[in-house]
Amino acid sequence: VESTLSRYKWYNPQRDDANAPSLSKAWTFFEHVTLPRHLRDDGSLQRVEPGDPGITKLYDPLTTHEGALNEWGIGVALYFL
Repeated sequence: VESTLSRYKWYNPQRDDANAPSLSKAWTFFEHVTLPRHLRDDGSLQRVEPGDPGITKLYDPLTTHEGALNEWGIGVALYFL
């Protein structure tokens, strides 16, 4: 999202300002710390802690099975069923 929309002034009004905060760094922080991620290597969908420096991947909302959603409690699993 960031790479596409950051070209437009209406989305990133400070894009021409050299002293402005970096929108790409903010999106990277949001993706790696805020959004839930799992280990990429083993295929077991083991959830990792926010900000884990290992090789991780975002959960895919279409292919993640219900068992992986149980880590967040029954409310999340019921929401996606």
